[in-house]
Amino acid sequence: YQRECIQLMIREVQRLERILSTLIDYNKPEPVKPESLDPNRLIEQVLHLNEEQFDEKELTLEVDLGDEMGEVFLDPARFQHVIRNLVANAIEASPRGGVIRVETGVFVPSTKAQETGSLESDTYFEMKIRNRGPVIPPDEIEKIFDPFFSTKDHGSGLGLTLSKKIVEEHHGSVGVKSDSAGTVFSVWIPLAHGRHDDAAGPQAKMTVGSG
Repeated sequence: YQRECIQLMIREVQRLERILSTLIDYNKPEPVKPESLDPNRLIEQVLHLNEEQFDEKELTLEVDLGDEMGEVFLDPARFQHVIRNLVANAIEASPRGGVIRVETGVFVPSTKAQETGSLESDTYFEMKIRNRGPVIPPDEIEKIFDPFFSTKDHGSGLGLTLSKKIVEEHHGSVGVKSDSAGTVFSVWIPLAHGRHDDAAGPQAKMTVGSG
């Protein structure tokens, strides 16, 4: 019994350390330091690091990484944090034996999206991470990126909030959709730094649908 209590205390201390670390990351005014890089390599690294977690839940991983976008301007450490959070979220939400799908490509927003200002660049790097877990109710979807809101029994509720903050620091956008087909988190990072008149970044070679 004493050994179980000690193990429980250790787990709680580790949990509190993770919460504290997330709080520090969330409040730390660290500027984004973008580099021209291939985001698919970052995704592959994170998926490799999570192989044990995939195996533990007997999850099937479907990966479709497009090679049309070339290099994207990203802060490698901070954007990898986004990938880690979204992959961890997908693993936790997935039932045992479920499927997680990760895909990337180039997204060209509709004219309507550009006119409303919700997406301001002509072309975006798009990353989607989908799980087949339970449907998230609309009222929870509305609050899912709010600080300290969580649908789980553990954690700080800051993982998705921090991910959204990092994406927005890259002049990008993040969204979530949940229905009977599963839950998908989508991340869009402008290939032209978020403005029509910016020349930096490669041009898109194809259009990938957002559905």
